[in-house]
Order: sequence, then C-alpha cells, then structure tokens
Amino acid sequence: MNNSEYFPTGYHSVNPFIIVSSISEYFSFLKTVFGACIRKKVENDAERYLEAEIGDSVLMIQEQSGDRKSERVSLWIYLKDVNRVYELAIRNGCTSIESPTPKFKTDIVAKISDPFGVIWFLSSYNS
Repeated sequence: MNNSEYFPTGYHSVNPFIIVSSISEYFSFLKTVFGACIRKKVENDAERYLEAEIGDSVLMIQEQSGDRKSERVSLWIYLKDVNRVYELAIRNGCTSIESPTPKFKTDIVAKISDPFGVIWFLSSYNS
C-alpha cells in the first residue's frame, strides 16, 4: 500500500525515531559515516529535535531528557559500498558485530553497533 495522503511529502510510512544522549554528537557521527544532512532542527527549553536525511530516508532524532532515555533500535541501510562504510564506521567508534558477508543470495551485509547503542545493518543489494 502506498497511500501518501496520511504522511508528509518526503517521509515514508515508517520513519525511525531515535532517542540519544547527545544530538549534536550523534548527528556528527551520522554526517561523517553516512553523509547525513540536517532536514529540520528544533532547539528550545522543552526539547532538542533533529531530522537527518541519509539518501532518500529521514531519521527523527530527539535528545534524551527527563523520562526520555536512549532506547535500543536497529536500522537497515542500503549502501553503494558496504566495505568502505564499514571501515569508516569502525574508525569512527563503531563496534563490529559482523563483518561484510554475502547473504540472502543478493545482499552483502555487515552489522555494527554505533557509539550510541544503535545497531546498523549495512547492506548492498546486488540484483
């Protein structure tokens, strides 16, 4: 089903929402490793919120405060060069869970944990 009447242009039906301890540090990591850009930023006394674009996707990110704590989440990202991004991620503080490996007959997949506790599946699709 692709009915975009109920969500804004430029978003998908499902959009990852991540709560992190430091929004500025997390965005810096996303920019360095995945080439993220800021789509929207809100900073006021009540909240610190940022939307980061990576390719055609949006990550909604909020800084933890009060009862909002960091939560474990996993993300699957399609990339042109899994090996290059995997090495870049490791150099930028990520922990390897699984090195790049052929899977599912069409994908090369690596699995990392970033310095903020988010699990990333780095994948390239080779149809």
